[in-house]
Amino acid sequence: FKCNYIGTFDGQGYVITGLTNPADYEGDAALFYSVISGGTVQNVGLEGGSLTSKQYRCAGVAAIVDGGTVRNCYNTGSISGDSYTGGVVGDNRGGTVENCYNTGNVKCIYSDFVGGVIGSNDGSVKNCYNTGSVTSSEDYVGGVSGDNCGNVECCYYDKTVCGDISAVGLKGDTAN
Repeated sequence: FKCNYIGTFDGQGYVITGLTNPADYEGDAALFYSVISGGTVQNVGLEGGSLTSKQYRCAGVAAIVDGGTVRNCYNTGSISGDSYTGGVVGDNRGGTVENCYNTGNVKCIYSDFVGGVIGSNDGSVKNCYNTGSVTSSEDYVGGVSGDNCGNVECCYYDKTVCGDISAVGLKGDTAN
């Protein structure tokens, strides 16, 4: 079910434990499909669990942030996607992701754009970090963001990143 979220979801610090979908799932996989302009998801954690998508975006909190905001969220579960795969957000299209982190393992199964916090960033990422491993056999792999055409500031990663090494150094992993 694909729904563009425009309201304010405040998890009030609650934790969702064991969020899991079928390993052969072929749609976008995340707690929220899309957080659009005017929408905010905040103050929620995902612990454990395993989200997988064999065809589309996959992330812990939001598959897509399209002008919306994700703040004060985290993921500790494993994430495995086809492309646009991130520990917290899969594809940030002009939105804001701030004060978020990932400690789970993130793996891109078939394609590219995989990052510890965000798979692909064309927005703003602030005060985020990743300590989980990030793995892909393709291009655009990064500890924080697999691809970065936006702004990344005060972010870091501290774990092994495996993939196209030239992309790792060029794609959003340097803090401003």
